[in-house]
Amino acid sequence: MDALYCIAITLALALSLRWAVMRQLDRWESAEYFRRYGVIIKHPRALDVIGDVVGSYLGAPIYGSVGFKGMVHEFAGVVPANYQRRIDANELYLDSGLLYVMSGELPAPAHRARSGASGIRMRPLGDRGG
Repeated sequence: MDALYCIAITLALALSLRWAVMRQLDRWESAEYFRRYGVIIKHPRALDVIGDVVGSYLGAPIYGSVGFKGMVHEFAGVVPANYQRRIDANELYLDSGLLYVMSGELPAPAHRARSGASGIRMRPLGDRGG
């Protein structure tokens, strides 16, 4: 009987852990999570779409706008590297020190490559050429 209790407790703990992990993963898939807490992007390949290059900073291209999880973010400026520790809601920080602020939503997925919410030409990640 003790073995059955141990199995039941182990099973209950495993299911609870699985539920908690799946719940957190669902949050990370939601754009609402990133709107509320901001997002730090370590590599531009994590972006869904990018706008035209408007400059460069420390050898990294500065895009006029970027798309991530259905949101369009416009370039706001260059910030110190430690800014990522205090990122605000609706902000997107690229690891090179570039800060973008949410400006709207991406259009339907079929139109992503044609234009962003602000009319800026956006390209899917694979069309970047780099």
